[in-house]
Amino acid sequence: MPDSAPRVFISHAFEDKQRFVIPFATALRAHGIDAWVDAWEIRPGDSLVQKIFDDGIDKAEAAIVVLSPTSITKPWVREELDAAFIRRVEGKLRLIPLVIEDCAIPDPLRHLLYVKIANLHSFGGEVEKLVRDLFDLPSKPPLGPKPSYLNLKAGLGMALPGLLDADANVLQAIGDIYLEGDFGPVDRNELSRRLATLGLSSDLLDESLEILEGDGFVSGTHTIGQKFALLEWTHRGADLVLRSRFKDYPARERMVCIHVANNPQCQNTSVAKSLDLPIVLVDHIIEQLAAQGLVKTTGRLLSGALVVIEISARLRRMLA
Repeated sequence: MPDSAPRVFISHAFEDKQRFVIPFATALRAHGIDAWVDAWEIRPGDSLVQKIFDDGIDKAEAAIVVLSPTSITKPWVREELDAAFIRRVEGKLRLIPLVIEDCAIPDPLRHLLYVKIANLHSFGGEVEKLVRDLFDLPSKPPLGPKPSYLNLKAGLGMALPGLLDADANVLQAIGDIYLEGDFGPVDRNELSRRLATLGLSSDLLDESLEILEGDGFVSGTHTIGQKFALLEWTHRGADLVLRSRFKDYPARERMVCIHVANNPQCQNTSVAKSLDLPIVLVDHIIEQLAAQGLVKTTGRLLSGALVVIEISARLRRMLA
């Protein structure tokens, strides 16, 4: 905001002076704008050219050109406009068209955004807009804080292409429920409760879950009137969350592999108990070993148990 009052030259036709220009310029001055109008500045004996061009336009920060069917026909207004336009091209002056009646816009002004006066007797809104612009005050609302679901950083420890922090936090919350419980599935209502502090609406939660499902991190069971009523993380989702949660994941993975190799016919539950590891972590590692062909399992029993029935020679060699 400038320390001094912005000086604004007002170019106009004599016929528009009393009916609009004087009241309008007075309103500008009442708001701290040094409006320059010839009737106030030029005294008997003054040189019109010197006062208007040297004292008025050359010393102004902005020029307002009042446009009406009368003013656009006046040679003197055209002279003032030409001088103001040159200073604008030189970067020394703001040029503001002010339309008070419908008329043809002069060519030099057609590419400029103009201010339209809807009522010649009530122009407070237009004055306020010009004052804010001339003092370089922003008219757009200030930026507020980001929504909380974007501010909270995910605990995944890595950037996920195409995912917001909100999506990563949803996946992390699903992982938390698994780590605290058993093998799922996760109830959507419980997930919503845990995510309440994020400020996620139901629609935004559905959006995150849809993206996570599309990217292969979770799978959902849909019911009539309820998307994602039940949720399960996929092998990909579990691997991402567990590796981020347990920074020593490789060491824990090796512990499980050694225990499984030394204890044929073991179950995920017994391995977890013996090593004091979360059952979900052990279960994931065994499933990973099975997917790589390093062990064979019976498949998951109704109780959720996963029984290892065979150890491959490759796993034993890898551990040697």
